Amino acid sequence: APVSEYEYTILSSNAESRKIHWLRREGDDPRSIPLVAAKHIGEGLIMRTERRGNQYRWQLLINGTVSVIHEEVSENLREGLSLTVERLGTP
Repeated sequence: APVSEYEYTILSSNAESRKIHWLRREGDDPRSIPLVAAKHIGEGLIMRTERRGNQYRWQLLINGTVSVIHEEVSENLREGLSLTVERLGTP
């Protein structure tokens, strides 16, 4: 799915990190975890994203499983990419 719109604003920055607000709209079959998570969880999604080198890590605070999100993102991954899900803790 091609990205049809992308814009961002740097909210704060220091030598170790940046806080960025970004808006990204995709066409059919969205590939991004934030869009798929928002679709299934709805308003109030709490999420943190961290990038180190060529690896992204998303942490989602949800009450339930991520299997539907994992399946939808996995179905639309570009060739050469992989997706791993880990549970950080129990409620």
